[in-house]
Amino acid sequence: LVAVKRLASVCELFGAKAALSLKNQIKNVAGDKEMVIRQTCAEQLGLYCKYLIEKTNDSKEAHDLIICDLLPLLKEMLRDAMEVRQPASTSLIIVAELLTKEEVNEHVLKIVLHMAHDDTDDQKICALPLLAELAPIVGSSICKDCLSNDLHTLSQDNSFRVRK
Repeated sequence: LVAVKRLASVCELFGAKAALSLKNQIKNVAGDKEMVIRQTCAEQLGLYCKYLIEKTNDSKEAHDLIICDLLPLLKEMLRDAMEVRQPASTSLIIVAELLTKEEVNEHVLKIVLHMAHDDTDDQKICALPLLAELAPIVGSSICKDCLSNDLHTLSQDNSFRVRK
């Protein structure tokens, strides 16, 4: 647990090359059977991604790792218990702020829109604040064309928990 809590800060000690090589270890920790480990991993993923982008000068390797490996982990964590979903949501927004607008539209927004269209109330409820936080990142045209329809649909949901 202590090692996971220090993921982002330990990267400073070992450098960007070592940080880029942690993919398999992070995948193992993200799938740990203990919820507190997954929760802590979710808290650290956004900061880890920020470190990668900053210390590799926004490299293609860092973007590929984030998009191909870390976003799928966050997507899984967003389906986990609320204690894991909340820090995963925060990390997802941090990641969205690091990526290009096109990458956000193609990869991050899809995750949140799938949540908004999920059958479970918990996924819809988690998607609503994410949509609001992504709005300034994706821009007004995407908000008008895409997100407004989804927000309207969610406001008409059968479940009071979602509408609330």
